[in-house]
Amino acid sequence: CSMSNKPLSEGEKKFVHDLIGDDPDAWYEWVNKTNAKLVVQSRLLVVSKYRIFSIKRTTTGKKRVQREGHLFSLKEIYSDDIDRVVLHFKDFKIDVSRKLLGTELPRIVLQHFYLISYTFSSADSPKLTILPVDRVPPSVEPVD
Repeated sequence: CSMSNKPLSEGEKKFVHDLIGDDPDAWYEWVNKTNAKLVVQSRLLVVSKYRIFSIKRTTTGKKRVQREGHLFSLKEIYSDDIDRVVLHFKDFKIDVSRKLLGTELPRIVLQHFYLISYTFSSADSPKLTILPVDRVPPSVEPVD
């Protein structure tokens, strides 16, 4: 789990656990998602062993998975600002932001990808785009 600007409630933690099971390496926290119409909405972003989830809280307080993508469907991790990351999957994208997310999320996603794909060639890895070019790209620990 990660340190978050907004701690998860017990109900939110239970929802995540029911969704992904016991995953000690999972990362999850509330972020701001920007949709195609540039409307900002709160989403619980979950990076689990194999998948990334974007979870919405409905007006009645229920939680619902809005987007779900397997790490192997992730085509690009794009960050043009230290507070923003866009995850481009094969059929959709998730555009999320919060303070310093662009310095943290690309590393976390790549780390999860490499943990399950150590036999993959780098050509199969998601493309990493970090802009402007003077930003330091994330370093990921190699997997043995």
